[in-house]
Amino acid sequence: MANGWGEWKESETTDGSQAKVNVVSQALTTHDSKNASLTTKGHVQLSSSVTSTSTSLAATPSAVKAAMDRANEAFQSASNGKTLVGNAITGFDSKITLPANPSFQDLADAIDRIRLVILEPGANLFASSDREIGFYNSSYQVQKEIIVPYGGTIRVSFQAASYFNGSAYYRIYVNGSPIGIQRVLTNSGQFTTFTQDIAIKAGDRVQLFAYSTNGTAYARNFNISTNLLSATVVL
Repeated sequence: MANGWGEWKESETTDGSQAKVNVVSQALTTHDSKNASLTTKGHVQLSSSVTSTSTSLAATPSAVKAAMDRANEAFQSASNGKTLVGNAITGFDSKITLPANPSFQDLADAIDRIRLVILEPGANLFASSDREIGFYNSSYQVQKEIIVPYGGTIRVSFQAASYFNGSAYYRIYVNGSPIGIQRVLTNSGQFTTFTQDIAIKAGDRVQLFAYSTNGTAYARNFNISTNLLSATVVL
């Protein structure tokens, strides 16, 4: 209502003010007692635990960092383990290639490929270099060589002969390193067969080294025998 003294406003009653206070108070009480859940909004308690299975606690930054640190450690440990396994696989069989970051399935597949062929000594001719050669040199030199595509243990044999009073020396090498027993012949007058079982890795070069001190010596029938049949001839 307007009059000469300006506009009048109706003031709120005491009862009305109290009613509003009661509404707000009830809302605050309800809010204070309401905890959060997966389906309901509400109060949340912080937690620094990294082992809790609670669905009502909230993780602190320190808990998140601790969990991430553990995850990174587990990842690094798994990565290191895969590297060790991968190196063992390729060390055993150099023909097997692995991705730069192999998965566990890649490693399992590679192990299965190794299991396909593991050589063992046997009566089957796997590879041979039969041609007879003569040599006359004062120190060990390679006379014959066969590259074996699989790993395992093989049976190596060769025939040797000397027809002079000096000595002839023979020895099995693998990749240029002496492995076999040194064999010595002095005026044998005929070919003698020598045999020895040798452990190798896939892709190794199995070699016959020899030398003579006082004349020409001979070697032939450099053979590898296994449980598998291949009959590869190396001239």
